[in-house]
Amino acid sequence: SPPGFLRERSNPFKMSSGGPNSIFYFSRDSFYMTMAAGFVIGMMADAWVKIQMDARQDDLGDFGAIPKGEDAEKGLFSWFYKQYSAKNNSILSNWSNSNNIAFWNMPAALANIGLFYYMFSGRLDLSLILAGYAVTYGTPLSAFYYKLDQAFERASEYAARGIKDEKWMAHPEVQELVSSEKQKFRNRFQLGLDTYLNFQGNWIHTVEVIPTSYGTRGFARALFGGALLEETIVEKLLRPAANITANIPLVGSVVGQVAAGCEYLLTNGNVDLKIKK
Repeated sequence: SPPGFLRERSNPFKMSSGGPNSIFYFSRDSFYMTMAAGFVIGMMADAWVKIQMDARQDDLGDFGAIPKGEDAEKGLFSWFYKQYSAKNNSILSNWSNSNNIAFWNMPAALANIGLFYYMFSGRLDLSLILAGYAVTYGTPLSAFYYKLDQAFERASEYAARGIKDEKWMAHPEVQELVSSEKQKFRNRFQLGLDTYLNFQGNWIHTVEVIPTSYGTRGFARALFGGALLEETIVEKLLRPAANITANIPLVGSVVGQVAAGCEYLLTNGNVDLKIKK
């Protein structure tokens, strides 16, 4: 049943040290590809994306605003919600910006994701990568995450609400006090944001691997016309090319070896594929 299937796919530990989805008792999919590769990719990408998201708000002149008057008298949540609801921090504007960042970073991102997927799992999972991009571009999930993140960044100067003259912000002792309170706010906010991100990540993973009438990874199969990309490439391109050139001296040997190597790169350890041996 789907619940049992999902428990099996999401479990990072396996009962055997080897097998189609096990490497030294760890799941090839949920541990190596999702957790380990995701951790390394995140270290490289998250800070870079964060800088660009913050730079957009800075260009709009929305950073560094200290609450005054009634805003200063209200609580942090009220000031946060005001920034959350701001026109320049809408779902659509964050969605457009996040898609713009993802699009122009795609060549470097695809190279890095493919490299680390291969390093941690032994294969290049094209269907998983491109299905992830479909979710990124086609849904506002990342936009909602950035909306929350940017709302906090815009609201973080709430820590300086008691300062009457902004010229005092340059004083080192004032900066020390403000920075300390900011960090307390950030720690609590980041805990909540990371909790949401954990739920979001698990939901996306479930969408990507849940079986449907098409078979396992129903979302990707529906996206690519009923078959995973690896199945189509192997059965419609690599094997036919090897068969057609098999009797041509030298060429057949080269094409056959290249096709076999590419097939191994795309299929190694992938238990979801429907490919005849």
